[in-house]
Amino acid sequence: TTVCNLSCAWCYRFDSHYKQTLDKVMSVETFEKIIDNTTGRFKLIHMAGIGEPTMHKDLCELISIARRITDKVKITTNGTLLTNEMLKSLEDAGLTDIEISMDSFSSEQLMDLRGSDLSVLIENIRFINNHTKMDLQINSVVSNLNYEGLMNIVDVLGEMDRLKVLH
Repeated sequence: TTVCNLSCAWCYRFDSHYKQTLDKVMSVETFEKIIDNTTGRFKLIHMAGIGEPTMHKDLCELISIARRITDKVKITTNGTLLTNEMLKSLEDAGLTDIEISMDSFSSEQLMDLRGSDLSVLIENIRFINNHTKMDLQINSVVSNLNYEGLMNIVDVLGEMDRLKVLH
């Protein structure tokens, strides 16, 4: 999907080149055709792009379909719409890896840059760490607007043993 619930400071979604692709949602039928017409197996299918995958109403079904041709399925999410129930449903559907985009570990700065609540993201990350088997990655854009807010990552996420990558 190219639908998103945030308006991040540096998001390229609103670049005029992408205007025609905004607010589109791939149907389950189209995704299934793609998977069914693929030969061989993939090491990983990564669902990401210029939208928020958790806004796709059939995300669990898409993950299950993707698992037909891979053992690993990953999403990149802004993390704001995740709930404990959704995370368990995503894992049950076959999600193995999750990337959460966090561009600051300062509550005020994250709200300014992304319009997202740091405490919600930390709660979701703790749930992933403590109650799922999914591998976790944190993605951060680094710029002169946020580099200071990235410095306390160890204080915020230091105890997360499922955190495999900082990108």
